[in-house]
Amino acid sequence: QRQMCIRDRNTMIVERITGKMPEIYHEKPIPNFESFRFAMRGDTVYVNHYVDSLIYVYLYPDELIYTMGFEGRDIDRNYTQTTELDEGKTFMKDYKTVGSSAGLDYVPETNMLIRTYVKERVMRKTGLQLYQNSNMLADIDVPNYFMFLGYNNGWYYGVRKLPLSLIHISEPTRL
Repeated sequence: QRQMCIRDRNTMIVERITGKMPEIYHEKPIPNFESFRFAMRGDTVYVNHYVDSLIYVYLYPDELIYTMGFEGRDIDRNYTQTTELDEGKTFMKDYKTVGSSAGLDYVPETNMLIRTYVKERVMRKTGLQLYQNSNMLADIDVPNYFMFLGYNNGWYYGVRKLPLSLIHISEPTRL
């Protein structure tokens, strides 16, 4: 079961531990991809599990209200079913080929929920979905290795992360 802790902002003391796993993890065990992202709007919590096309909408902290969302275009979710973590072997095989849901952000200024997803990992082909009032407004291609950063002064911002294979790190030069 995926868990989140609820803590007091002032004392940093954990007040409660909560969390629920969506049915997809019970139907097809995939322990290597049990990660999730969440975004909040007031007392509404949006949860995006990596292996699921749905976005789970909770009343804070953990009362499921409804699900929403659509599968990202051209995403490969053919994960290896397993109950073992097998020292990352299955994860590394899947990680190189399958896609997953990725980021989830809420922009209060525009009442926009933004979800990114990875279609496939070799070239890290990425898509972005825009939702407003539970309705999907767009599902668009964005640059490979894209990560949504935020919103400011009328503009949405993102960055294209460089893959490690393209980064050349040299030894420091003494001047």
